[in-house]
Amino acid sequence: MTFQMAPCNPLSYTTSSDYAYVGGAGESRVEGLLSQPLVLRSYPSQTLWVHGRTGHQHVEELILDPWLEPDLADSVKAELIAENIRLLQYSSYQFGASDQTVTVLGLDNTVRTLTN
Repeated sequence: MTFQMAPCNPLSYTTSSDYAYVGGAGESRVEGLLSQPLVLRSYPSQTLWVHGRTGHQHVEELILDPWLEPDLADSVKAELIAENIRLLQYSSYQFGASDQTVTVLGLDNTVRTLTN
């Protein structure tokens, strides 16, 4: 499975990686995980934490909780149930080398890592 995450922070922080682009559009977008893009726009459904220095000792954490999105379509909810997705976590650590992971917490409380 290949996918692309495009999380966006309303504070207009901008960064990019193999998995993510963070910009000022105020929405998060995940493509390739479901049959249609998963787009989250509400503040409760998106949490972004960025700290450290750019290029070295830089950490990004993004948690996407589609179940907190008020206008989530029933068809998307059905796909999330079928794919066993409760929430997504994106992590990027840059301490000289770069490490990126996308982790899924399932509705059954199992945790699995996605690869691109």
